[in-house]
Amino acid sequence: MIIIIIVITFLGYLGSTLLIKSIFDLIEKIIIKLPIIRIIYSSLKEVISAFVGDKKKFSKPVLVALNKSQNIQRIGFITQGNLKNIKFKNKVAVYIPHSYNFSGNLLIVNVDNITKLNISSTEAMKFIVSGGITKINF
Repeated sequence: MIIIIIVITFLGYLGSTLLIKSIFDLIEKIIIKLPIIRIIYSSLKEVISAFVGDKKKFSKPVLVALNKSQNIQRIGFITQGNLKNIKFKNKVAVYIPHSYNFSGNLLIVNVDNITKLNISSTEAMKFIVSGGITKINF
């Protein structure tokens, strides 16, 4: 997994230069035609672009109430603010990263269970990935 991420990042760097751009586009077209490789490549490309690049997608940190009666909450990021296209009214998609890991869960949550956090997405991600060790001001 780490090797694939490094290769994709390296190919992205090479692809950003003008001389290599056409070669990168050709290689990407070949990769996209390979069934299983296409799924892995496109998924990793999306995840990496969500963290870095011009179009960061983890920009809305929120607190999600998982169990209101026991006051259990998790920090996550809204990835889709409107799910009407899949017939979920008043619900949002929230990505919950795991601590000390490069993985997470996607939850579909009622809007009533969301509290927007007044912190940067970078601070929220550091706090989650560190397992709550990093100090931030909420």
